[in-house]
Amino acid sequence: MQHQSKLQKQQNKASDLEKLEQEIFYLEEEIKKLKQANKVTQIRIERKSLELQKYWLKVLGF
Repeated sequence: MQHQSKLQKQQNKASDLEKLEQEIFYLEEEIKKLKQANKVTQIRIERKSLELQKYWLKVLGF
């Protein structure tokens, strides 16, 4: 009886560990997606900034 309980606890720990590993993998993938989205957003901001600089240079006659 005690052996069965110990075995069940080990199985539960293994199951919990597997769930944690899956969650870590999911979160790592989400981080990759967010980093990529951040890069795209940063490129858009830089492009808009350059367009604004170009506009003001043109307006100021440079």
